[in-house]
Amino acid sequence: MNMYLTLAWRNIWRNRRRTLITMASVFFAVLLAIIMRSATKGVYENMTDTMVRFSSGYIQVHAKGYWDERIIDNSFSNCQALWRRIEQTGVSSIVPRLETFALLAAGDKSRPVAITGIDPSRESGITNIGDKIIEGRLPKNGEQGVVLGVTLSNILRAQVGDSVVLLGQGYHGNMAAALLPVCGVVRLGSPKLDESMAYMDLSACQNVFSADSMITSLSVMVSEPDAMESAFHAISTTVDTNLYEVMHWKQMLPELDQLVEADSAGHYITIYILYLVISFGLFGTMLMMTRERLHEFGILVAIGMHKRVLGFIVVIELFLISAIGVLAASSVGYPLVNWFHQHPIRVGGRVADVYRGFGLEAIIPCSNDPTVIAYQALLVMLVTMLLATYPFVKIQRLQPLQAINS
Repeated sequence: MNMYLTLAWRNIWRNRRRTLITMASVFFAVLLAIIMRSATKGVYENMTDTMVRFSSGYIQVHAKGYWDERIIDNSFSNCQALWRRIEQTGVSSIVPRLETFALLAAGDKSRPVAITGIDPSRESGITNIGDKIIEGRLPKNGEQGVVLGVTLSNILRAQVGDSVVLLGQGYHGNMAAALLPVCGVVRLGSPKLDESMAYMDLSACQNVFSADSMITSLSVMVSEPDAMESAFHAISTTVDTNLYEVMHWKQMLPELDQLVEADSAGHYITIYILYLVISFGLFGTMLMMTRERLHEFGILVAIGMHKRVLGFIVVIELFLISAIGVLAASSVGYPLVNWFHQHPIRVGGRVADVYRGFGLEAIIPCSNDPTVIAYQALLVMLVTMLLATYPFVKIQRLQPLQAINS
């Protein structure tokens, strides 16, 4: 076997130009597939993560019946025993929220908004809301202040230092009314969220809405999206399902899940076309290489080399060439997609309008998931080795005299 590898390695460098052309074909095929798949997966991940973090969480625990009628009356006591049971399942973090609706008014402007009572320290670890504050600050513990989305702030013409009037219905029909100073303005990145969200400190929100120690949900986050299913099943078997309901984001946001699935179907058609184009390109390179070496193959068979051995050596040559091309593309591809993961491409024009129409920030981040690169590299490698059956079969059918005279 070592002898075959040595012969194959020497053979591929006898004609450097031909070898480099073949390597370049594999290199650009893998690199193009990595970039395309990483960009698509990155868009899906960003869309899902943005909506999930600021709405339901990857998994949510709430009172039974709350999801069918999402009103503050269906809240439940913030029980520490429940926290401990959920934490034992190994989730990354748990965030308590009190979510309701109210009318905010400033001057002659008013707007119905979604009010979310949050624990600022815990929430910042999930949504990084502290980093998204563009003016002012988050309210302190117990402080009756409000943070407005940037578009909502402009609509109400209420800036930091101004006050807004809150009117709504509290727990069990109590009147919720308060004059709240604007502590900060936040840009969430989603146009829909920026014009409809307002945040309060959890304890202050509970006080205003007469819901002492009550929350509407515990939003549970996982370290990786792929860990959601196992965490969901673990939590479902841990909590009392007669009192609480456990749901994951695909159940709570089915329209988002359907959008991703539908768009993925179109993407797979595109990626299959890409692989078809790649296959024809690689096959053309192999066809050229085989035709150029027919004379060489004919002489080797004529002097006594078995066709199977010769075909095996040629397949090893193609494997080595493909492996070098794949490794080079992976080495370039990972830093490239990691860069675009940290510095997303910002889009403008009509494409940006489409993104904003879905309530998303107009960016294209690449996924830096190593499995994307491994999968694309493996797939292109398999395609290359499948195409390598052509020169192998060609050698088995070789007529030495005809090949020598070709």
